[in-house]
Amino acid sequence: AINVGEDREEAVEFVADHGYTITVLLDADGRVSDAYGVQAIPHTLIVDREGKVHYTPGWPDEIEDTVGQLLME
Repeated sequence: AINVGEDREEAVEFVADHGYTITVLLDADGRVSDAYGVQAIPHTLIVDREGKVHYTPGWPDEIEDTVGQLLME
């Protein structure tokens, strides 16, 4: 996960408040989200083994289908 637009303290508090156990990276200045064309949060991108980015609407079934297809390659 990537936290966009907040400083470290805000991100740490948010993760703790929600009980998340995943790694969360910081994009405080928005450079990463700009590079990938993120215009709304939350936003889902899937990066395959070769580093190619696959965009998905973000619905659980569509994400699962995309990941399943990529794992079969």
